[in-house]
Amino acid sequence: MQINIPSSRVPVLIGEKGKTKRLIEKLTKSKLNISSNGNVTIISENPKSRDIVEAIGRGFNPKIAIKLTSEDFIFDLIEMNDFSKNKLRQSTLRSRIIGRKGSAKKMIETYTNTDISIMGKTISFIGKVEDVYLARRTIEMILQGSQHGSVYRWLKDQIKD
Repeated sequence: MQINIPSSRVPVLIGEKGKTKRLIEKLTKSKLNISSNGNVTIISENPKSRDIVEAIGRGFNPKIAIKLTSEDFIFDLIEMNDFSKNKLRQSTLRSRIIGRKGSAKKMIETYTNTDISIMGKTISFIGKVEDVYLARRTIEMILQGSQHGSVYRWLKDQIKD
């Protein structure tokens, strides 16, 4: 299986002296062939190996991406192009998701017990299925223009249930 990641994320995927690469290979019983331009060939029966490589490519710290080896955790992502193709509008949307000094993103991560990475035109999630669903839905509401306050109230109501 072939996957492309940004070339700037290749050193993170490899890790210091190949440590991260070896850990992923060991945990997922896979073989990773990584080129300097970001082409990664994954030889594995385990679909989690692809998720881990993609998560690192989407900006996650390898320690967080390794959570995906657990059957309870999933990787999901939103393409911002689905909400706006305009680069200026995408920048505004990205700012709304992050919030002042990262406050909106931190709040969503805290309430949903997920890890969120915003990189380029994607927003990625790592967490348990139901938690990722809540985080994804919350961010979709913000991307669709809902006010933060009403989105947070909705999120708190969902958590109570």
